[in-house]
Amino acid sequence: MQKSILVNKFLAFLTLLLVVSVHPIHAQVTEDFFTSGNLKLDQKDYKGAIRDYTKAVLTEPNNPDIYFNRAYAKSMLADYVGAVQDYSKAIAIFPNMPNAYYNRGIEKGHMKDYKGAVQDHTTALQQDPDNADIYFSRGIAKSAMNDHAGALQDFNKTISINSETVNIYFNRGIEKAYLKDYQGAILDFDKAINDDNNNADIYFNRAIAKNGLKDYSGAITDFNKALSIQPNNADLYFNRGVTKSYLNDQAAAIKDYTKAIELNPNTQNAYFNRGIENGRLKDYRGALLDYNRAIERDPSNADIYFNRGIVKNYLSDKQGALQDFNKAIALNPNTQNAYFNRGILRRELNDYPGAILDYTKAIEQDGTNADIYFNRGLAKSYSLNHAAAVQDFNKAIEMSPSNADLYLSRGVSKSAIKDYAGAVKDFSKSIELNPNTQNAYFNRGIAKSFLNDHASAIKDFDQAILQAPTYADIYVSRAVSKTALHDTTGAIQDYSKSLELNPQNANAFFNRGLGKANTKDYTGAIQDFNKGIALNPNNAELFFNRGIIKNQQKDLYGALADFDKAVAINANLQNLLFNRGLLKVTLKDYAAAMNDFNRAIQQNPSDADIYYNRGLLRALLKQNSLAIVDYNKSIELNASNANAFVSRGILKAQIRDFQSAIKDFNRAIEMDKSNAEAYFQRGLAKFNLIDKTGACVDLALARDLGHPDAAAQMEKRCKP
Repeated sequence: MQKSILVNKFLAFLTLLLVVSVHPIHAQVTEDFFTSGNLKLDQKDYKGAIRDYTKAVLTEPNNPDIYFNRAYAKSMLADYVGAVQDYSKAIAIFPNMPNAYYNRGIEKGHMKDYKGAVQDHTTALQQDPDNADIYFSRGIAKSAMNDHAGALQDFNKTISINSETVNIYFNRGIEKAYLKDYQGAILDFDKAINDDNNNADIYFNRAIAKNGLKDYSGAITDFNKALSIQPNNADLYFNRGVTKSYLNDQAAAIKDYTKAIELNPNTQNAYFNRGIENGRLKDYRGALLDYNRAIERDPSNADIYFNRGIVKNYLSDKQGALQDFNKAIALNPNTQNAYFNRGILRRELNDYPGAILDYTKAIEQDGTNADIYFNRGLAKSYSLNHAAAVQDFNKAIEMSPSNADLYLSRGVSKSAIKDYAGAVKDFSKSIELNPNTQNAYFNRGIAKSFLNDHASAIKDFDQAILQAPTYADIYVSRAVSKTALHDTTGAIQDYSKSLELNPQNANAFFNRGLGKANTKDYTGAIQDFNKGIALNPNNAELFFNRGIIKNQQKDLYGALADFDKAVAINANLQNLLFNRGLLKVTLKDYAAAMNDFNRAIQQNPSDADIYYNRGLLRALLKQNSLAIVDYNKSIELNASNANAFVSRGILKAQIRDFQSAIKDFNRAIEMDKSNAEAYFQRGLAKFNLIDKTGACVDLALARDLGHPDAAAQMEKRCKP
């Protein structure tokens, strides 16, 4: 979590130089108006002065002094644009006028045209190189442009010419602080305090510099002194709160932030920083309220959204946290922590592709953090990309070779890619580093079971049960090995023990349901899924898998209801939208099916099957050109799908591109010589190319392979 420190920069008053002498004049009336204007200027009657100078200009339009003094009067009325225009007119008449450039530079500074101000001050210095005030003013303009090195040079020059320039040491100290020369800044602030020991701004900025040197106690002393001078200065309380936070005095920091807010509810970052301290004290709801207020005042601050996302995650508002991380990244794409934390959150939300993208972005910004590689490996593992996960775990282990969890996780992924021997080695290393890791024994047992070393696997499960006798999943896994050793009774006992220990375990019903489904006990599987759903109605996988079984049993509307429920819970569940789209095609709800295929492609843009099935739907809807585009994409992603070539060939034949269609049918037959549809369609295409012999050969092959329409076509077209 980041904090912001407000540096209160005090800019010395820049004196505008006033010309009271005149150039030789050509008419007495001009001198009278000019003199009258000067008198009114002395009396601070700026509007009256401007009127008189304007009359003087009418009779002597080429007198630069009149424009110069009128510009000064306009500046006193905050008409900076008008002042710049008059100084420019004076310069046009008499270019060798350093004070005009100097004053025009000041006016440009008022207008935030700092680049123009620097240019004018530079020209003034060319004409008057020993003028300390011009160097000082140019330094202030450079500072406003964040050219702190340039500002420091100008302030140094100011001091070399006139060390008595008002506020020069104070302003130079600020520039040194910006450049992280905190010790030099403190020395300058010390000199400034010698000249003015009752100036709260100097103590304030010296405290900031002391913070830079981690002299937090000294900084607090200066903040206290400044507050004794300005007891109602919200910025002082805010910055003292920051310093107390550095000292880990959260309660005192919160008190100061609260006082700052009381004095000025718009104090920059006060709510934000108080939210940080509330979070550190685990008052997450208080922190959330503060971050909400901070965002109201500064809706473009990425750090606030990031920190609010952290708090929402602590409060189990996962979606709210995700939205805040999204906003933080949109505002600042270089926020590594936001990518890392969003990756963790996306992994928790089962958005593994999104999590991987986030971890990758975080690694691009810092490739030396083992935790990021570890978490990306987990996300890849959960998304079943275990080979890539192993690579990430390898990288993390290089950086942190004594972390038992890394070996455990790598072992899990090695098991998933069927490197069971490698997995056993990793689990053994994890056990060596941490003998009390129950998951290591558990997972090593699973790996051994895949190596058909079920007797040894059971020993590991036994050890895992000794460490965690109430962990139901171990009994389930041991049951699998007992089944492999034909200990059916023992297996049943373990399944029963699992449910006895945790009858509320929805996952146990889910996995048993999958097992029953694999044995084609669909009725029993649905019963288990029903029980799982009763226990956890927010588990999308339960609804999804129950829907699949209902679909297999031709309970189409029951399947659709389950798919709809799964989508409502987690629309990002892999293959969910695709399967619902297939079902909607069967139900002839083509518009809804198309929407599901479109969404599925957005989630999985590299899934050839989705493009293929969307192509079939588009062909059904007579959207042939779009269907061909989908078939092309499907083939690009997976060139081994013979049916995609057949389907594309059919559409090409419909647009009478028979040669290209035959090429597609040829490709399909090369991949699948028993594809009756490919022979049948190729035969029809050959008829259109007047290749009756070849066509009839293909139809005969299609007939022999069981194509229902081939015989009729032969009867119709292949008679001698």
